Amino acid sequence: MATCHPDRRNHALGFCKSCWGKREDVKARRQEQRKRSLLVNPHRERAARARYMATHRDDILRHDELRRRLNRAIVIDWYSNGGRRCACCSESRSEFLTIDHLNNDGNKHRRQISRENIYGWLIRNDFPSGFRVLCLNCNWSLGVRGYCPHQMQNSFGLAQQETTDVDSFVP
Repeated sequence: MATCHPDRRNHALGFCKSCWGKREDVKARRQEQRKRSLLVNPHRERAARARYMATHRDDILRHDELRRRLNRAIVIDWYSNGGRRCACCSESRSEFLTIDHLNNDGNKHRRQISRENIYGWLIRNDFPSGFRVLCLNCNWSLGVRGYCPHQMQNSFGLAQQETTDVDSFVP
């Protein structure tokens, strides 16, 4: 390591710690080496990946879970303009918030992106329009019934009611 270049400063400027090349160039070189290695000896490369996965499985799974949570938080923040609230009923508990397709084409869209996570897909595609944040109740009601009870109450000027007694509920 060169003494004239402090480690942190050069790393912050985008240099690789081991070879002092630009990180993007080093990353591209490594990816190219992996592709060549996979073409030359695919069994050896797969065995190496399996060994790595076996020894680092817990770390990989923990990292994947953190990435999924972070992606979800980023997407919810983006589509709610930082408010983290349901667009219909203003529910703010993050456990209940989810993404809704505005054109009611969620089933078709899920088939198109296959098994990919919607939050990661939205980030990779630069947050396309046609989505909003709803709570699970509003999203389910819109998908199954075609309307949300909160919208019905608001359109008729009725106040929101909360039923606390199960016996007083009449379908």
